[in-house]
Amino acid sequence: MDKTKYNEYVQSWMETIQENCMQDAELTLKLCNDVIEYGNKIKDDSLIAFGYYYCGVVYYVLNDGSHFFEAVTSALAYLSKVEEWDMMSRCYNFLGITSMNRGNAVIAADYYMNAMEYSKKAGNETFANTIAINVGALNIICGRYEEAVEVLTPVYEYFAKHQDSERYQDYMLALYQNLAKANLCCGRLTEAKRCFDAIHSEYELPDDSYLMGTVLCAEAMYYHIVGDDEKCEENIARIHKATSTNVPVMDTFDDYFDYCKVLLDRNKQEEFWHIIETLEPLIKNLDFTNLHLKLISLKIKYYRKYGKAADYLQAASLYYELSERSEVETRTMMNNVLTLKKNLEKVQRENKEMVKENQILLARSETDPLTQLSNRLRLNDYSEEIFEQCLESNISLVVEILDIDDFKGFNDTYGHQMGDECLVRVANVLKTMEKEHDAFVARYGGDEFMLIYADITKEQAIAYAEELRQKVMAEAIPFEKSKVAKVVTISQGLCWDVPKKGNRMWDYLHAADDMLYRVKKKQRNNYCVGNLKEIEEEIVMSC
Repeated sequence: MDKTKYNEYVQSWMETIQENCMQDAELTLKLCNDVIEYGNKIKDDSLIAFGYYYCGVVYYVLNDGSHFFEAVTSALAYLSKVEEWDMMSRCYNFLGITSMNRGNAVIAADYYMNAMEYSKKAGNETFANTIAINVGALNIICGRYEEAVEVLTPVYEYFAKHQDSERYQDYMLALYQNLAKANLCCGRLTEAKRCFDAIHSEYELPDDSYLMGTVLCAEAMYYHIVGDDEKCEENIARIHKATSTNVPVMDTFDDYFDYCKVLLDRNKQEEFWHIIETLEPLIKNLDFTNLHLKLISLKIKYYRKYGKAADYLQAASLYYELSERSEVETRTMMNNVLTLKKNLEKVQRENKEMVKENQILLARSETDPLTQLSNRLRLNDYSEEIFEQCLESNISLVVEILDIDDFKGFNDTYGHQMGDECLVRVANVLKTMEKEHDAFVARYGGDEFMLIYADITKEQAIAYAEELRQKVMAEAIPFEKSKVAKVVTISQGLCWDVPKKGNRMWDYLHAADDMLYRVKKKQRNNYCVGNLKEIEEEIVMSC
């Protein structure tokens, strides 16, 4: 924005705002309101847009969600009038981040696409690549780890060639961290370790820096997975000592969320509650229902693990109340919200049946509203339970991960409503496998689903995979632009093995995901079955 067309007094306001927006909220907001008032007085849309934009920046830094949204959306109306594309792209990027934190990945992706479009209009290639970092993070949150690596790799290559970019170090640090998490979740531990090593060799950040805090969280997860207890405990101690209420929760919540699951696994109760009690007031101030729900889900896991029934029931009830609010906000799952509300009212009316009602609450909280399959919360609990049973009984365990081939293309072609109907129809096919073959079926995220079988042979696993593939095709869901067939198809990755001491459920997930990657690379609408060792001659692929 060209400040030189204004008098010295207004220029001084604008410069002071830009210099102080990240550190002096009170001064910046006062000056922003002065700029907006003056802009209205002289009917200058550019000044009004400038004032609202920097109000949004301040509220973002303050984790003030409601005021942030009001300021940024007001800014967009004026920025569009004056064709200030660069600031528009930054507004949409902010909105993408907040939508991601509100739990609406579809809207977040749309905001990021708008941000990309306007950054290109502004000719700001560097900021377009910055947005791509956030898109990579969104893929990670949605469990699309391979896609995240695909998005982030060219961004890494761009910044490697543009080391003179402003905030180059910040961008590279974010890239390393997201690539580390994506590779870690894909099971590529060596690649993840390289990213962590690069961070420590290239940056000298104090532990109380929120950026270092997120790095340490991801690194603790890495050491936990690889079984390096000493390093993991060292990271936990550093995080515990340095975590403060100054963290920008919108930028860091998911890192601390994953870290809390590591703390639960390692029975670090004091450290777990330190993080919870640090994040909770920040999230309440933000008023983001999704983040509050995720925080409560951690509490539910804690209470369940340590047998705190009363606390568990109270948290579960609160979880449902917030779920209602969340569904109203997104306007996509109203029927499920009404059902949950009815169940809660019944619990309140019939205290004498508290135990029974608690079981109903638990079942609802573990159900995906769209497909009515088990959700990730139930999947996480069941997978650990069945793994321990198979390990103890020395029987086979099969984990299958599948996704719908080119589901994004299906959505682009037919719209999201038809996409939801497609997901429901595929889920109904999976329910037949659940009924006929005693499978556990869950929605893994987006268009990904998971099946778990116990005590079946490898030959049965192969037969079931083929049966499922054929059943989905038999649904004959039209998909004219599919590169595979003219109907909706699926690709499947399966890990069959008998768990041994030292194995983990994570190993099965990693192997199944690797099988899925192999089959998608070779030919979609197929399946690939392997084992934990991934010996080539023992991997079976459909022809």
